Amino acid sequence: MGPREIVSPDGELRLAVTSVAGDLIVGFAGFPAHTHGEILAELFGCAAEEAIARFVTEIVEGRQIIAVWRVSGKPRNIWLPVYEGNSLADVLDDLSRFGEPDETVEFRFWDGTKVDPPAA
Repeated sequence: MGPREIVSPDGELRLAVTSVAGDLIVGFAGFPAHTHGEILAELFGCAAEEAIARFVTEIVEGRQIIAVWRVSGKPRNIWLPVYEGNSLADVLDDLSRFGEPDETVEFRFWDGTKVDPPAA
């Protein structure tokens, strides 16, 4: 899978696959969280391009929960907390301990379906 951008059905997310000096990178366009093809290749046990394709498929087919961190209602970062080794409860705990009153996190799937956060 080469460089491209995929827009979620609700138009809220743009998943971008880019190439920088031959390194394939995937993340949400305009936000800092991302991963590299070589990291995914180790995880999936295949070549970087195939690993990126598998990873993107997991996201767009709704097999990855997406976190949207907002400050004053505006998106500040978008990432995949479970993929990065954090439970949804961990994310909410960090927000409650370190977040400001105007910070929120929303959990969703690619198609816009909301995921209820775990009970406290």
